[in-house]
Amino acid sequence: ADARAPDELRLALVYDPKSDFLKAKIAQGWIQNGEIERAKQAVDGALIDSPKSPELNLLAARFALEAGDFGVARAHFERAVVDPKWVSLAGPDLIETVIQVDAATADRRAKELWAAQPEEALFVREIGQRFEDHGFLDVAIAHYAEARRRDPTDPSVAIDQARVLDLAGQQEQAAAVIAEQASMSPDLELEIESARLFYLLNNSILIIGKESDAKN
Repeated sequence: ADARAPDELRLALVYDPKSDFLKAKIAQGWIQNGEIERAKQAVDGALIDSPKSPELNLLAARFALEAGDFGVARAHFERAVVDPKWVSLAGPDLIETVIQVDAATADRRAKELWAAQPEEALFVREIGQRFEDHGFLDVAIAHYAEARRRDPTDPSVAIDQARVLDLAGQQEQAAAVIAEQASMSPDLELEIESARLFYLLNNSILIIGKESDAKN
């Protein structure tokens, strides 16, 4: 099945036939060549020998996710995140599958993943985006707040949180988030968001550290 894989990978696999990393790379080679079914066969075959492999389970999970088979995808993602090193990479897609098959438990599962990566901010933000995409605004707001706590220097996270607060009808809280962030990290996007929120509020609010009056 691997006859057309890159020569160096085929040679390496001869010397290390149990390498999950190499088997995953070969499958990725088939994907790059547009041979998706061959890649799936390579992953399925490799999982027989290495059913707990994070690399292989991640590939299998993404195949299932693309096919809309969320239950199968979730099972593979769960096997991948057993290794904490894979939580940041697999966590957001795992939560996507949980939202699809058991939305009531998705927030709890997401917060369990927080504990596995207590310092990482980006994947918490990405999880927040999944909740936002599905309309779970309050949950998304909490995730963006956690991402900001982990990395208070990133203005894009504040903009995400403010946007969802605005969507949830909490314009004053949205303005407060932007004002707080702007005081730490002046940024053009923050200024644009501040102006937009100022217009929406149409009353006295704090924008970029200054009190401005909007008249009816």
